Amino acid sequence: MRKQLLVFMCALGMGTNLAFCANSETSRNLIGQNWYCTDNYQGVHRYIFNANGTFTEAFFTSTPKNHKYWDQGGGKATGYTIVSPSQIRILDSSFNPPFFTVHSLSPRQLTFDHRDTSYICSHIPPPGDTLANAAAVASETAQGMEKGKRFFTGKWITRDRLQSAEFFPDGSCVITSHVTGSMDIDITMYKGTVRGKSSISSDGNGIDCAGEVSFGRTGPNRIDYSVQHESISLYRGSANALKPAGALTQEVAQKVLNQQIDQSTANNTLLTCHACYNFDDKADNDSAVIVSTYSPSMTQFLIEHGYVRGYGDQQVFTAKAKRSRYYNYNDGGPGLRFANFRSPRILTSRITDPKHVPIEYDLVPTEITASFFNGVQHIKSNASFSLEDGAWEVCIACRQ
Repeated sequence: MRKQLLVFMCALGMGTNLAFCANSETSRNLIGQNWYCTDNYQGVHRYIFNANGTFTEAFFTSTPKNHKYWDQGGGKATGYTIVSPSQIRILDSSFNPPFFTVHSLSPRQLTFDHRDTSYICSHIPPPGDTLANAAAVASETAQGMEKGKRFFTGKWITRDRLQSAEFFPDGSCVITSHVTGSMDIDITMYKGTVRGKSSISSDGNGIDCAGEVSFGRTGPNRIDYSVQHESISLYRGSANALKPAGALTQEVAQKVLNQQIDQSTANNTLLTCHACYNFDDKADNDSAVIVSTYSPSMTQFLIEHGYVRGYGDQQVFTAKAKRSRYYNYNDGGPGLRFANFRSPRILTSRITDPKHVPIEYDLVPTEITASFFNGVQHIKSNASFSLEDGAWEVCIACRQ
């Protein structure tokens, strides 16, 4: 009789969510308090399990100025049910597998796994979780968004004049395209006009219009968006004017090489697609799909160190990678930077074939890959120069 009464009261309080009340002791210990969790990659999370059958997750991360804050990844609440004392089912198809495996739970401690990540949780907040730090983050975010608003406001246009985007001070935006063909509106513009409200990322380096097209800042007069993993650039002001490039002399080639040697490519960055990248997404989800490969051994190295994991027949960046300061939009190549190219030099005094110009440079690993490369690598290679929209562009063949 007592057990029947408990089930009746549970059902009365939770409506139709009977599975939520599968274990009343689990419910009492789990619900209603902040759980601060450290994972096996030293990431810090905050979970709040609510009595209405939903939970929220946040990640303790850093701003560009190293102020700590809780990133809620959009703040969406996710449904859950308590199947048993050892399993919490997640009612969201983006979680794979859709459950947490609970190893221990008491009023003061929780340990559980999801995928290959283990969590140890308590009710003690991490150092840096203070009101003063939260105020500093709010101020930095407001400054970043205001800076971004000033940067993006105005009209932007492609060099061929077929596509344009205009952002207004009141937050409205207009995108126009005369490009024909079938395109996915989630990642590109399409023929016609889009009007709506713009939204600026918290760091001020990204903006979207009407939630359909996202742009990233890639230069003082340039923004990019993605079409099937390729970057399309829009410009403003004098940057729209095509200027004669002139002959490719050794002096011109060296100047171009100095400017472009460290641009993000598959040779120094493990790339995700433009539509997959979101500065404000620090969650451990399947959104940031990896679309480039440096080498199988590099991929395995990053898997072993918790920056990459498998997702079906693909790889995705983990929350640890997305919280790293090396995971950025960069200059049109979003992803995890694993090396920088420094000290480039043209190795010939006369260029007879722009497609085969001997060069040398230093490959300098980041902190993430220092042990993979075992120090600075001195590279000799060939560079290929070509005229693009009236200007010289260089492609570095880093691996022969």
